[in-house]
Amino acid sequence: MSSKTVYFISFAIFALGLLLGIAITYSYFTVTPSGVGHGDILPVFVPGPGDEDMVACTMDAKACPDGSYVGRVGPNCEFEACPTTTADTVSGKSCTTVSDCGTDYECVDLSPVVREGVPANLRCSKIGAPRPICLSGDTRISTLVGDILAKNMKEGMSVWTTDASGKKVSGTVLLAGKTRAPATHKVMHIKLSDGRELLVSPGHKIADGRTAGQIILGDTIDNATVILANLVPYTQEYTYDILPSGETGMYYANGILLQSTLK
Repeated sequence: MSSKTVYFISFAIFALGLLLGIAITYSYFTVTPSGVGHGDILPVFVPGPGDEDMVACTMDAKACPDGSYVGRVGPNCEFEACPTTTADTVSGKSCTTVSDCGTDYECVDLSPVVREGVPANLRCSKIGAPRPICLSGDTRISTLVGDILAKNMKEGMSVWTTDASGKKVSGTVLLAGKTRAPATHKVMHIKLSDGRELLVSPGHKIADGRTAGQIILGDTIDNATVILANLVPYTQEYTYDILPSGETGMYYANGILLQSTLK
């Protein structure tokens, strides 16, 4: 073998080794993540116990009896259990002042209807408890002699009511009373597209059986569309209601046909 051939082979081996070294160096500094040494084991996610069941739950919440809220949890996206609450041993207890009830309670008249000559039924009641289910005192009741405010209605007055077929007929007020409203009481402010408007407790029913608290924007009442349905604070001392004679016990309040809570 000539000296030129040996030189050529030696040069080729040297060049191949050089290229291989450059390739290894390039791979080391560009593929290996920063901060990880050569030969280190790269971290990978290994599912732990229960990870294989991980799911994405909706963000809705459930109201608990104590006023708190709980969300949904995996693996079945069921609501968490509500906090355990102790029995309410105060609500319903007879009282004369709020000091007889304690924190978070008030002393209120829980009579279904307050009437002259009938003693008040003062009882402890948790602040925010749902009650009463009557009308604002400024509500106009439709009578045979014109509209009269609910707070001025008396037994024996003549009012407009409806019979079983829905026909408008005259009736007589059998009961007229009021219920004391706590400071925390709120009422529904409902306004219709034809201008009729009403402030009424959420539990009071309209003619078709829906409660005021169930009414939402876009609903229909007496062929008019609901354009406002908000829960607002009530500032009067009492709410009021009447019971007309007749088949239905219904009456017109600010032009809206309502059921009586006294029936």
